[in-house]
Amino acid sequence: MTKFRHACRQPDLTAHELHQLIHADETLHRDVMVISQSITPAATTLTRAIIVLGPNTIKNMALKTLPND
Repeated sequence: MTKFRHACRQPDLTAHELHQLIHADETLHRDVMVISQSITPAATTLTRAIIVLGPNTIKNMALKTLPND
């Protein structure tokens, strides 16, 4: 989680890096998919979910739900 928290605080985090981090965390992956599909059923992949929600929304969501280190 420390790696994810640190990465999310980087302003130059790419969408690809964010995708890799989310994919590695089963709970966050599920949450991102559920929320994005509530916005549009077309968000059927993690890539589409990141586009629908936007990287900043996902980073903020992750930082709020991760336990403090």
